[in-house]
Amino acid sequence: MTKISWSNIRWISSTTHKIFVFLVIISHSVINCQIPGEFNGFVPSFGPDDGGGRALGARSNIGIGGRLSRSFTTNDIELSPEFGQGDLQSSFSALFDYTREMPAIDIVNTFLDNEEELPILRELQNICPREDFFYGQNPSHRGAAMRIMRLLIEQNNAQDAILMAATLRDKRLRKPAIIEVMPGMLINNRATGEMRRQASMGPQSRNCIPVDGSVGRDNGIENALWYWREDVMLNSHHWYWHMAYPFTRDMPRRDRRGELFAWMHSDFLARYHAERLCHGLQPVLPLNLQRGTILREPYNSHLTDSNSGRPWTPRPPNVPISDTMSNAIPDAPFFVSVDNRTINLGRILESIALRTLLSAFQGQVPIDNVQGIDLLGDVIEASAFSLNPEYYGYYGVHNTGHVLISLVLDPVQELGLPPGVMGDTATAMRDVIFYPYHTFMDDIYEAHKRTLPPYQLSGGDWPLVFDGVELLNIKVVAPGLPANSLETFWGERQFDLSRGLDFNRTAVQGPILTCIRHLDHLDFQYQFTVDSQRARRATFRIYLAPRFDEKGRRYVLEEQRRRFFILDKFTVALNPGMNKVVRNSADSLLTIDFPQSYRELQTDVANQTPDCGCGWPHHLLIPKGTPTGMAFDLFVMATDARLDAVPQSGRGSVCRSAPIYCGIVGERYPDARPMGYPFDRPIYSNNNINPLDPRFDDVPGPITLEEWVSEVPNMAVARVVVTHIDELRTGSGVGFAEGSGGGGQSFGSSASANVDTTLQDVLPPPNSDFFTEFFPSTRPANNHPKRFAPSIDSPTKEFMQLIYG
Repeated sequence: MTKISWSNIRWISSTTHKIFVFLVIISHSVINCQIPGEFNGFVPSFGPDDGGGRALGARSNIGIGGRLSRSFTTNDIELSPEFGQGDLQSSFSALFDYTREMPAIDIVNTFLDNEEELPILRELQNICPREDFFYGQNPSHRGAAMRIMRLLIEQNNAQDAILMAATLRDKRLRKPAIIEVMPGMLINNRATGEMRRQASMGPQSRNCIPVDGSVGRDNGIENALWYWREDVMLNSHHWYWHMAYPFTRDMPRRDRRGELFAWMHSDFLARYHAERLCHGLQPVLPLNLQRGTILREPYNSHLTDSNSGRPWTPRPPNVPISDTMSNAIPDAPFFVSVDNRTINLGRILESIALRTLLSAFQGQVPIDNVQGIDLLGDVIEASAFSLNPEYYGYYGVHNTGHVLISLVLDPVQELGLPPGVMGDTATAMRDVIFYPYHTFMDDIYEAHKRTLPPYQLSGGDWPLVFDGVELLNIKVVAPGLPANSLETFWGERQFDLSRGLDFNRTAVQGPILTCIRHLDHLDFQYQFTVDSQRARRATFRIYLAPRFDEKGRRYVLEEQRRRFFILDKFTVALNPGMNKVVRNSADSLLTIDFPQSYRELQTDVANQTPDCGCGWPHHLLIPKGTPTGMAFDLFVMATDARLDAVPQSGRGSVCRSAPIYCGIVGERYPDARPMGYPFDRPIYSNNNINPLDPRFDDVPGPITLEEWVSEVPNMAVARVVVTHIDELRTGSGVGFAEGSGGGGQSFGSSASANVDTTLQDVLPPPNSDFFTEFFPSTRPANNHPKRFAPSIDSPTKEFMQLIYG
């Protein structure tokens, strides 16, 4: 028998500590490996048996205080009576307590003792040296993580803490917050330096270490948005999402992966734009990386990699983009060419114009349909599921851009500098350049969407009108505020970072607390009055967008539609006649709350459903607003839930999910309509013509949001004012009891329509170099040249020439 302790785990190296934590988090929230048949190993996934595989693998051995079985599934685990839920939660939580030994677990032939596997670990240690700078855009590092994952899941014997950590889904165990496990990815180096200083002090002499925007003042005016870009939950969500939807083939492809990648980042941009307006900042302009591009935006993350002890390289202003020749990415080409990326971009733009993608095996695949964005998303990101990676780029236009930016200060590794934060999904959203870069990516998706017909009132793809349903009145109500008034303020959350501060050096006695400042808001209720001619189920889609642009002018609808971001989406059963629908903002299927801290896990071991980890931070549900109040348009649309429904397995999830951004693991995406509907396509002029065709500029059509809504009975809009109170409030911002809303109920009297119909002076949308009067007046021949090499200096101009002829 072998006793497993933390000294064994530490043996692998400090680099594989980060990989180990990846795997612990992945095993709870990410991996979905359904392996049919007699598989002797451990395969993480979600849910009970679906007939083709087990939730945690088909067969394995386990001995965690319970019965040891040679052939078992984790659904059949029988714990001895004396080993209850609390003991299992406590043992799992001990995984993250680096100050003491793991509970003894008797096993035979552990992976650390296996002579066949030791060389593999040594090979991984060569790929990820002990002092190497670990970052997610490095394919060798990501590959090492996946290889360790495969090594662990292929074990035939009862495993140590790794297996116990991975059983947490079926046993409803809860994991500590990622910030407590890997604080170096999310907390600035001034705070982590103070933590190390306090580690040498007695617990009674320590103070809660503040994390706020004071560290990033060298980032200039852009530091005004520190609370958003550097929010620990926002960056955790981005990291979780990319782990749940990896661009490699190590996991099965998730349903509508490419579309979700495109739309979620587009929604991020709309939210970011709203936050910029709250501070009077200019809109983000698209950044195209090509020969001669200058990265004008500086950024210093003030983060230090916990593995190597080296800071992420800050970027000064006005740095030229250039080719990279670096072994920092061993699995990628040694030479990464800006020009080659431009050629790949030209091929993508050409395919959008031709409305077909060139598949490596299927020839020309049409994308002028609702599925086209899904295929295009995989091609642009360079997912392993791309239709033709050889033609469009193995590492992809999107991923290559991240690498070029992250290595811009040391492209040929002459100085040995670490990459910038754009090189890792856990840190990229902190960088101010993330948003102009993704704005250009979003413009590419918009080019594709503009080749599709607009949604019509009736007929065509997903018609707008839901016959027999009328939204009469919508409003939001927050406690103590007038109707359609929302309020934001500052909140604070404490975390104990002693377990993640220093994994394999000095044990820390007692907690080391950090007080993280964050934006928060009074939670509120949506209240809708709905008239339904008969009993039916309706899906309610709730969006928010700024009402005025940065110059104080009312948005034109076609411009505003790209500023809408989603707040919630839910289904309600409507009765014939008048219905009052009430929904708590705290119940949003977009968001998750702060995770439980380690101390809370230790003291609260009730059988609660854990968070999946992936989800937009609830405290960032609405924008900050302004001290005097900022006007937003609240948009609600009811659609036919019968048509929206997507068949599911019925297994359910063993963790709280935020499916709008994250989907449901092991299931199809739970909404049949295009993501972002109805704002993902241009707005119609009438039922017959494309509104973007310059030949029909004189054809009347909806100019403002109110005009559009007036033509669709199942839509409604209300003007909402968001006011920011510049004060710190402790405790929860929730204003309504959780679970008190969300249902549809019949009531007797009808309410009058509450639709803001005030019109402002209408100005045409600003010009765009990428989409000025974009309209494919003639469809190009449906064929691809064998090689398309656009002008390297101006691929967008080449694209426009291709469109207009």
